Amino acid sequence: VDDSYSNSETYFQDGHIAQAIDYASQRGVSYISAAGNNARNAYQSHYNETTSPSLHINAHDFDPGPNIDTLQSFTLPAGATIEISLQWADPAYSISGPPGAKTDLDIFIISADGNDIIASAAETNIGKDPIEYIAFNNPANATQTNFNIMITKAAGKPPSLLKYVIQGRFKGHINEYTSESGTITGRVNSAKGIVVGASAYQQTPAFGELTPVLQSFSSAGGDTPILFDHNGRELTKPIYRLKPDVVGPDNINTSFFQFNAPNIDSDNDGLPNFLGTSASAPHVAGLAALLLQVNSNFQPQDILNIIQATAVDISLRNANLAGTTQNTIKQALGIDADSGAGLVNAQAAIALATSYTASPPNTIHTPPNVKQHSTTQGNGMLNTWTVLFLLLLLFTRKLVRSKNNY
Repeated sequence: VDDSYSNSETYFQDGHIAQAIDYASQRGVSYISAAGNNARNAYQSHYNETTSPSLHINAHDFDPGPNIDTLQSFTLPAGATIEISLQWADPAYSISGPPGAKTDLDIFIISADGNDIIASAAETNIGKDPIEYIAFNNPANATQTNFNIMITKAAGKPPSLLKYVIQGRFKGHINEYTSESGTITGRVNSAKGIVVGASAYQQTPAFGELTPVLQSFSSAGGDTPILFDHNGRELTKPIYRLKPDVVGPDNINTSFFQFNAPNIDSDNDGLPNFLGTSASAPHVAGLAALLLQVNSNFQPQDILNIIQATAVDISLRNANLAGTTQNTIKQALGIDADSGAGLVNAQAAIALATSYTASPPNTIHTPPNVKQHSTTQGNGMLNTWTVLFLLLLLFTRKLVRSKNNY
């Protein structure tokens, strides 16, 4: 189970970590990930080529109508930070080797009047990875809180699709042209991983609510396509994965956090509370362990089937997602791209597990497509992350063997 993320994990092609997760699942290991806390703070579009009227450079037109607008306005309070990872539809050199990205996009933070570049991310991407990352902190004493995002093309053909995700709990607001796209990408969007959203334990039926309520920040998914295979070849048909899979409880008590935001004593019981999908994912991992105690032959798909079949549907999300004054907003019923199958129900899952027939083990194992592509030629991360995940898989296999021996 993990709650980490990397800015270099690719959106439109399964990276080494996503492939390692699928490999672990094929060998009978359930892999559970925190969905993330990025809500729907993402933008997705074709690259609409035009020219910036103020800076006179090739730029993306955000306006879907007849007008042209190369600036996307956003508000960022003084002292707050915006972190954006921009990617586009090209294969990544760090995953599949040459040719790598065929297009070079850049991203800028522009002043409110559109005339000044405040921050930029303008790496040379041709032959490397289709990723640009930018972070901008508005100083605590700043009087300016309105800015713009600009995306430009430095070289290559316009990409068929681009997407940016605002990382973390964004304290600002995108003021226009929002697509409210899913933010579940990279390893969290792997085919075989179990991805977990968050619902405050106080907002569940066990604590008086008629239905669980999804946290406003819990990451959504469902609309980020996989466009390239492990070797960089474009797929004949995009693959869309409906994530997250389920939701777990968060805002739970801890005994080790300090009393500082966001870890405050929200339930006034003397212990700080832990917010986020980082708190909810371990609960679901614990439930998976309990199910394996019921039947150690359960395969990862069995675990997922059981917890989804017994989950409590979620039809409400906390509303400060989009600046609304309502307490909650409605969301889709059934399995959906915001809350998956709903909030896990441990008692019901264990009850079902006692009569559930385990699937036979998978006999076809496809190892990750790990190639030693020099990081001096590509800006992806084939280094610490990949090595750690592969070592984790080897260690897990040893643990399984040890358990079987004793």
